[in-house]
Amino acid sequence: MPREHSLPLLEGSPKKGGLILPGEQRSRAAGPGLRFLLIGPYDPHCGEYTFLAPPLGVWRLKGVLERAGIETEVFDPNCCELSPEESLEGVLRGRRWNAVGFSTTGMTLRFDLALAHQVRRALPDALLIAGGMEATFRPELMFRLGPFDLVVMGEGERPLLEIARRMKADAGLEDIAGTAVATAGGDVIRHHQIALSPSEVEEAIRATPYEEMPYESYWDRLEEAYRLDALPEKAAREARLAEIRSVRLITLNYCPMGCSFCSSTNFLNEAKGGVAGIRKLDAEACYSMVRRIISAQPNARTVIFQDDIFVFTKDDRILPLCEMIVQGKRTGDLPSDLQFISTNRIDAMNPERLRAMREAGFRVLGFGVESFSPTILEEFHKKRIFPHIEPNLTEALRLGITPFLDLILTSPRC
Repeated sequence: MPREHSLPLLEGSPKKGGLILPGEQRSRAAGPGLRFLLIGPYDPHCGEYTFLAPPLGVWRLKGVLERAGIETEVFDPNCCELSPEESLEGVLRGRRWNAVGFSTTGMTLRFDLALAHQVRRALPDALLIAGGMEATFRPELMFRLGPFDLVVMGEGERPLLEIARRMKADAGLEDIAGTAVATAGGDVIRHHQIALSPSEVEEAIRATPYEEMPYESYWDRLEEAYRLDALPEKAAREARLAEIRSVRLITLNYCPMGCSFCSSTNFLNEAKGGVAGIRKLDAEACYSMVRRIISAQPNARTVIFQDDIFVFTKDDRILPLCEMIVQGKRTGDLPSDLQFISTNRIDAMNPERLRAMREAGFRVLGFGVESFSPTILEEFHKKRIFPHIEPNLTEALRLGITPFLDLILTSPRC
């Protein structure tokens, strides 16, 4: 079957000319070998604002950039021996960096901005790029509060590759799809981009360098925080280890449910300026990635499918994937005690799927139930899920699966 598209390698030279962006003349002194530094969201409270694990999206971008021949490093401010500021200063002094990208979230923004200003002071000639959730929805804020030259909206793979290509060709950085730029008058010009194609999504996921990601360092920190050595029973320790020694895998590009209270569902739509298409790995590709993760991180006990929705109502991959996992454990292709966690639609569950997932090793299933009140669910346009809540939760508990529920707290009506 022919591939639709492929993420490009750096070859050829784009047309020169056009608007010179702030910082562009500085970045052109780079020479032929580009070096990119990518910085993950900074959560100084160690898991209060972020999932305490390597920043998966940032590492995925590193894999895609390096596949295109761009030397790239990740700085994770949440996993440093010294303070993040001291560690970052050492990284900045140790190498020449042509571009530095920052992944931002609403909750970590003030800390992300502090690191961005630190980088600007240390690297006045580098191109500074903001990306992530907060940058996609509020590029104006990025330019007003931060020292950024460009904002990347939505998926960063194509924009960063194009930025690198133009830097290599000594070309202007104007009109790059998926970016926003501030004008001299203070306005912000957005250049929308379409979402990655199915083959590009799979290619980007496969490029994620799981072998390099510092999961062991995170696990050590968590084990110390939980004081697992002090637990009196081996069973309790093993249960905590299964929770801690987890690796995340994203198999879906975004949640298409359109809930007005959720930024994740609107992330790619905001970048496109319209409705983005759903892209997800099929069962075989999911299984292949699970095998690769276990090969790269052999001490992992749990794989977390980090998709906002892993199992849909019309789903053609969960049963085949469960069969592959069960067979893989029988043959020794996967560890027999490997476990899984995923978030799913409650109305996508039925006894057959729940049994298959339990047999495969799914021990925790998340559900966006939102409310147990049909009246409130109707306000959220989710009344259709109400008949599925009680029977599926009852069956999950009967099978020994732990449900994890997302609920919306509402105040009493006056």
